[in-house]
Amino acid sequence: MEQSSSYDEETIRHQFDRKCKLALQGEKVDYERHLSYRQKHEILFCELPKTDFWKLSTVDEYTAESCFFIDCKFCSNGTPILKSAVHSF
Repeated sequence: MEQSSSYDEETIRHQFDRKCKLALQGEKVDYERHLSYRQKHEILFCELPKTDFWKLSTVDEYTAESCFFIDCKFCSNGTPILKSAVHSF
C-alpha cells in the first residue's frame, strides 16, 4: 500500500521543524555560553572603583585662545548699534 503525498509533505514539514528547533537550541546554548564568558571576563566602566577608573583614563588640557576679526566693510554698512559695539572692542 502506497502512502499519500500529503503524508509525505507532513513528514517533511515535521522533520524540517525539528531541525529548525535543534538549530535554534544550539544557537541559544552558544549565546548563553558567550554571555557567561563576558560576565566572567569583562567589567563595566560604571562598576569600576574610582581609583581603577582613573588609571585607565587620561585628561588633556589645552589653552584656548580667542581671536576676533572684524570686517570693516560690514561695519561701515551696519547699524549704529553694531558700529558702536565694534568700536568698543
